[in-house]
Amino acid sequence: MGTDLSQKESSNTTQIVGRDEVYAADVVLEDGIRKLATTKKVNVESLSGVGESASNYFFMDSVADGQTLIIDIAATEGAPAFSKTFTVTGGETKLEFTSRVILELNQDFVNFQPYYRALDIDDNAAIFIQAKTIGEAGEALTIDDFNITGTVPSQRGFDNLQRRSAVIQASVSTKDPRLGVFGIEGTVESVSADVSGLFIVQPYSGGDPANIEMNINAGGGVEYTFPMDALDDLFISEIKFFGLDSGITYANFLGRNSDLTNGIQVEIKTNNSIVTLPLIKATDDFADKFTFGGNSNFFLDKPSGLDKFTASFISAPFPLRRAGTFGVGNDDYIKITIQDNLSQVSKLQCIVEGVRREA
Repeated sequence: MGTDLSQKESSNTTQIVGRDEVYAADVVLEDGIRKLATTKKVNVESLSGVGESASNYFFMDSVADGQTLIIDIAATEGAPAFSKTFTVTGGETKLEFTSRVILELNQDFVNFQPYYRALDIDDNAAIFIQAKTIGEAGEALTIDDFNITGTVPSQRGFDNLQRRSAVIQASVSTKDPRLGVFGIEGTVESVSADVSGLFIVQPYSGGDPANIEMNINAGGGVEYTFPMDALDDLFISEIKFFGLDSGITYANFLGRNSDLTNGIQVEIKTNNSIVTLPLIKATDDFADKFTFGGNSNFFLDKPSGLDKFTASFISAPFPLRRAGTFGVGNDDYIKITIQDNLSQVSKLQCIVEGVRREA
């Protein structure tokens, strides 16, 4: 038979009741501890994480001809002090002025580019500046260590250069657009997938787009390439060789009676870094050294008549930045160099496929 609480015990008993004075909270016993009863469901409004490099940003309210913008960044352990002045000219809009400032900053290979990178914020007259030095060594923490002055009306995000937290973006679920999906690690570039954004070109020699045939007597070497776009970045996902020849065998180069002496060289300069693929000297090199991801990217058909082959280098899309990004004469590229006499081959060409993305 239960007993009533004493007057003292009753006076010390607290009940949590809602504002409506109808519903009361429950207590459960868990691990020997009486706890307020809750569900396991937790709603997270946003997640944030700290960047590995110091950063800051600023945006401009308006611009007019003759106005100046002065960017000052104090010295850090990883970079000397930086100061540069920009002047609005030629009736520039604030977006045009923003793009020019970003371009000139990233093309300053002495004072800025070795230590920082400047990025735009789409559709806004805003510039995001990030240190290339990792961790505390890239920070300048005193007030006004990152300062924007001049006559252009502008506002900075913070008054110093520091590693900061940022809200993590969630992608919309394909099954339920009310839900967000996250968990991606690293840097992700978003590219257009519509047909209008496709980029397809055949590398050519001598600056003439008609010179796409690679079955030539190259002599000292003939380069096949194409210029970078003046406005857009290119994201390349496939480089494909294809051709025809009689009696193609693996041990030799296509239908020739031997392999090549010097080989075909494929060189890629992406994001201002150069990658050179292994030399292609024989047919099996197309299959083993060029078509990464398995022999499914290499195809050889031997019907009656000429044999046909295709060999595709397929990768996650890599960028070729727009012309002038890294200074005059320093553009990204895909370069294919023929270094032997291939005039006996019936047909040999190359094609490059990707998408355009606004720089």
